[in-house]
Amino acid sequence: MRPASSARVTVALTLQTAISAGTYLAVERALHEVSPGTVMLTRMVLSSVLFVFVLWVTPGPMLPPRSTWERIALLGLLCGPLNQGLLIFGLERSVPAHGALLYALTPIGVYLLAVARGRERWQRMRSAGIVVALVG
Repeated sequence: MRPASSARVTVALTLQTAISAGTYLAVERALHEVSPGTVMLTRMVLSSVLFVFVLWVTPGPMLPPRSTWERIALLGLLCGPLNQGLLIFGLERSVPAHGALLYALTPIGVYLLAVARGRERWQRMRSAGIVVALVG
């Protein structure tokens, strides 16, 4: 990887981490002001606009191959309404720390699922790395 590409990746990952860290607090605050449905709709519209902008400024084709549209629509439903709905309605009934903890557990869940499905082999160092990342 070239140094410029590495720096861009580092900036992108740092930005994503900062956004993720603030999400729980921002959603919690928004839920004090408006209904969960309004928060969810606003998030989906804003993320759609941002996604179209990213597609517009990124070189290459804007649309994926037609053969992938069905999968993308399914992922869109899982990541959009289902994921965000569970987040928003969960935060309405809980505190931001609970959501952040569940988010921090995601790598463990993904790794255990991959091991259970035979896509990964259990590795002590990888498991230790996940635990260290979780502990922070």
